Amino acid sequence: MTAVHRWCLVALGVLALVVAPVAVSAWPAADSDESATSLAARVRASGEVAYSGYVESVGGLGLPTTDEFSEVADLFGTTNRLRVWWRSSEDWRVDRLATAGETDLFHADGATTTWDFERLAVGRTADQLVFLPRTVDLLPSQLGRRVLAQARPGELTRLPAERVAGHDALGLRLTPSAGQASIDHVDIWVHDDSGLPVRVEIWGAGDSAPALATAFDELTVAEPAAEVTTFRTPAGVTVGSSGVDDDSLVGHIPTVFWSGSLAGLPRVLEDRLAPVGRYGRGVTQLVVLALDDEVADPLRDQLGSTAGAVVDRAGTALSAGPLHLLLSPCRGNAPSWLLVGTVDEQTLRRAARTVYGNGARWSVAAGPGSGSGP
Repeated sequence: MTAVHRWCLVALGVLALVVAPVAVSAWPAADSDESATSLAARVRASGEVAYSGYVESVGGLGLPTTDEFSEVADLFGTTNRLRVWWRSSEDWRVDRLATAGETDLFHADGATTTWDFERLAVGRTADQLVFLPRTVDLLPSQLGRRVLAQARPGELTRLPAERVAGHDALGLRLTPSAGQASIDHVDIWVHDDSGLPVRVEIWGAGDSAPALATAFDELTVAEPAAEVTTFRTPAGVTVGSSGVDDDSLVGHIPTVFWSGSLAGLPRVLEDRLAPVGRYGRGVTQLVVLALDDEVADPLRDQLGSTAGAVVDRAGTALSAGPLHLLLSPCRGNAPSWLLVGTVDEQTLRRAARTVYGNGARWSVAAGPGSGSGP
C-alpha cells in the first residue's frame, strides 16, 4: 500500500468519525401506530424514568429584566445549555453551563440546593417556597409532562416520528381547545421505549419559530450514580437561603380568591394560603400575584421601558410571544397586582377589571417576615 493510499484511508477514517453522529441523527426514525392518548399517558407516567444527558433550550420571549426576575428572563429569552442527572423526581441534579462558569441545582429531601460556582455561593430553598421557573423546568422531560398533565383526548394528535439525540422519538401535538388560549400548539417528541419527552416546541399563533424549544442532544436512559446527584458543601462556604421566596418577592399574599372562575377560567389552586391565584387548564393558564412596592415599582418601570409595552389606565401591559403580562397602576397603600398568562389580551384585561374592581373581595395578609400589614 502506497503512502497516498494510507493517507486516503486515514482521511476516510476521520471523516467517518465526524459524520457518524450526524448519520445516526439523520437515520429514519421507526414509527408506530400507538394512539395519541396512549402516548400522552406514557408521558405522564415517565416522571420516575432515570436518565442523564445534555439539553439545549432556545427561548424567544423578550421579558423585562429586574433583580427579582432576571433569571426568568434569561431562561425564556436566551439559549441555555443544561446537563442533567435524573435518578427520580426526588433525587436529581441540573447544571446550567455558561462560559463564565456554571450554576447547579441539587434536589433531595424536599429542598433544592443551588451551587453558584462563579460566586462560590450555596443556597437552599424548600420546595413549597419556589414558584418562579428554574432551569429544571426547561428540561423537555419536565416541560412535556407539565404540558400534557391536563390535556384532553380531543386536543391530541400524532406527528411523524423523528430521531432525537440518536433515539427514535414518537411525535405528538397538543392543540388547546380553550377559546382564550394564546398558545397555538405544542409539539412533543417522546422516547419510544421509556415514554420520556425528549423534545418540546411551544408555538404561538402566527409564529415563524417556536416561542420556546428544548431538546436533548445527548441522552442515556439509565440510572446515574448516586454520588453525582449528592451535593457536598465546599470547604469554607456557608450555606444560606437562595431562590425567590415569599420574603424576598411577595410582600402581601392574597389569601382569598374567587372559588369559581376568573375571566371564564376555572380556578386551579384551592389552597387559601397559596401565594398565587392560578386559573385555567393545561397550557391555557392565568396567574394573579400581589406584589409590594419594593418589587412592583422597579418591575413597572422596566415593563414600561420595554419595546412594545402599552401603558394605559389598566396598567402596564407587555406581550412576549404567547405570554401576556399586565401590572396594575400604583394605588397608594394597596398592593400591586401582576397578571401573567398564556391567554389572549382580551381575557387578561377582563381578568384585570375583575381584580382591580373588586378589591374588597380579596383578603390580603402580610408576607411571612415582612412585618407589615395589608
